[in-house]
Amino acid sequence: MQRAAVLLLIVVVLLMGCKHKSSLVKQEDAVIKSRDSLLVHTKYNSLGIRFPSSYSDSYWWYNDYKRWKLSNGEALIVDSMMVDCIASSNQATKYMQDNINNYKRQYFGIFHPDGTKMVWINCFVESPLATPAYWMQELVDVDDGGDRHFNICIDIINNKCLELRRGH
Repeated sequence: MQRAAVLLLIVVVLLMGCKHKSSLVKQEDAVIKSRDSLLVHTKYNSLGIRFPSSYSDSYWWYNDYKRWKLSNGEALIVDSMMVDCIASSNQATKYMQDNINNYKRQYFGIFHPDGTKMVWINCFVESPLATPAYWMQELVDVDDGGDRHFNICIDIINNKCLELRRGH
């Protein structure tokens, strides 16, 4: 009898855990669907999101810069430029070069104070802390992400990569 009660308790706990996990998956799917028009499916089989020009975050270096709305086509162009820059940069690690397809991307259109039209791309490897429900809505700021986190500015007028920054 006692064994049956313990077994029943284990089954109930497992079912509750499955229901909770299912709820999280449904919540994540809802976030992805709500942001679908901003998603970028790169030719490198990675996923990114274009942030609106109104986005602001206290951790973001470029809060004081004017912004512009990035199109899906522009995101694909700068993504290809970024991949080429990582492949040829002496600041990029072998891990970054070999695993560029595994990085999620966040794209932000900004104007440099001198008027240069740029795109800041934040790249990171998805983790338990950087789930789609989070990174599709908020800037991922990884302090000690090492080469699992980097960001880069792309000057789209002059086709140049600027300011490659890697996690510490």
